[in-house]
Order: sequence, then structure tokens, then C-alpha cells
Amino acid sequence: MEQHHAGLGAALPFIGATVLIAGLPLLVYLLFRKRAERPGMGELPRLGGQPPA
Repeated sequence: MEQHHAGLGAALPFIGATVLIAGLPLLVYLLFRKRAERPGMGELPRLGGQPPA
């Protein structure tokens, strides 16, 4: 930024995008934490129609 004589205002979009991208995993975890904790959601459906042995 110094080479182009740009101030802090020109850097803010880049700083914001970096923070957003770095924080996405935490944001997704916080938004979908309850869904992941529901019982039975961790199992995949059986396609064969037969119960496990």
C-alpha cells in the first residue's frame, strides 16, 4: 500500500475479507453446532434395506 500512497481506508476491504475468510470455520461451527449434536444425525442411511448384523 505504501508504494501506491494508499491509506488505511484502501486496506480495510482486504483486511475485512481476510478476517471473514479466516473466521468462516468458526462461524459455520457456531451456526450448525446444534444440528450436529442432534442424536441420529451422525449415521448414514442404509441403502440395502437390511439391518446391520
